[in-house]
Amino acid sequence: MMTRRLLLAMMLLSALWPTGLSWPQDEAPKKFNLEVSTDFDYDANATQQPDNPAGAALVNKRGSAVYTQAAKLAYNVNPVGPLDLEGKYEFFQNFHPRVSTVDTLMHTWSLSPSYSFGAARNFRLWLPFSFNYTDVQSDKYLTAFALAPNFFHRYSQALGWGLEMWLGRKYGWTPQAMPGLFDYSGRNIGYSLGGYYFFGDKGGYLQARLSNDYVGAVGRNNDGSSFHLLLSGLYPFTPKFSLTLYLDLGLVPYDHRYQDGTLTAYPTREDKTMVFGAIASYEIYRGLAANLHYYMTRQDSNIFLYDYTTHILGGQVAYRY
Repeated sequence: MMTRRLLLAMMLLSALWPTGLSWPQDEAPKKFNLEVSTDFDYDANATQQPDNPAGAALVNKRGSAVYTQAAKLAYNVNPVGPLDLEGKYEFFQNFHPRVSTVDTLMHTWSLSPSYSFGAARNFRLWLPFSFNYTDVQSDKYLTAFALAPNFFHRYSQALGWGLEMWLGRKYGWTPQAMPGLFDYSGRNIGYSLGGYYFFGDKGGYLQARLSNDYVGAVGRNNDGSSFHLLLSGLYPFTPKFSLTLYLDLGLVPYDHRYQDGTLTAYPTREDKTMVFGAIASYEIYRGLAANLHYYMTRQDSNIFLYDYTTHILGGQVAYRY
């Protein structure tokens, strides 16, 4: 359950425009890009302990410090031309000293051809394909493939809009006690539509994005849809200091009556989610930057095991070349 939340959070951060850690605009695009970062956080509910007392009795060790290390390595074949091809490798790993059962290691490889067109190249089409491998507690957890074609149009200097679709296939590796119910292997299909307002010349923006995703899993407990509204914005107070805020509101109705292997008659699971984030970023010196951040997740579920709240507070230091 923890890794599902982690993957959702990473997808949410990747949807921000631009990324949460603000960097000054390069004078010219580069073929080779490298970014490394390290985080120190405190997660008040690392195991997603349910708020309901009955569910909380099943899960212990609520909070933990979290150490994270990450890296991104990308190469653009033709970053200044209309036709481009980018290859990227991303590494992510975290450690929870108190709750090592949720330590996570992720490797992601992607290949993204893109094409810019229009009189001012204000139209852009991407066709990224990615492969992800994830370990949890040093055990295989899942492998996933995704194809996510997306289109962006800079309608004017201040306005833009984007349309994205994704097709995914994931294979779960963790042994399941009742694979017919809990196996998270499956396919998913989704789309999103976003509008953007840009201001200033330092990367300031406002975004509103609607998305829908459907997961058809092997285990019937994981079949269902999700509907999300993402509101986000970045305000550059100075050339070096900026603040990013985002709020994601979601409805997650599942298809089938929830089962846990007993004769208990659970209802069909329905979740309501809210994720809030605040990131204050500062460029220290020529590609070296730091941020302080706070994330809050609230999941309101009619199945008590999945009803939880968590708060994450911490900081990051990163370098980009």
